[in-house]
Amino acid sequence: MTDPKLVLIEWEDSHSPVGWQQIDGTFEDRALVCRSVGWLMLDGERAKVLAPHLNTAESGVPLQGSGIITIPVGAVLRVVPLTETIPQVSAEPTAS
Repeated sequence: MTDPKLVLIEWEDSHSPVGWQQIDGTFEDRALVCRSVGWLMLDGERAKVLAPHLNTAESGVPLQGSGIITIPVGAVLRVVPLTETIPQVSAEPTAS
């Protein structure tokens, strides 16, 4: 597997009220717009698979992810590539 890209995906989702609802009332003609950030594990023709949580690569430990979501391409409004920056960690403790 090549290194997955870090992205923000903006997409539309369905929604519903809690519990029972009168059907002679008013309804909203809209979908909810959601934003998800993670590593793009699959950029398919029918779906995009996003993993927000990944372990770090270590010898003998397989790459694992959590919270993985599959978003249908028809629901995707836009995909924004993000730049991953890893801060430099100082070896010296800081005084508090």
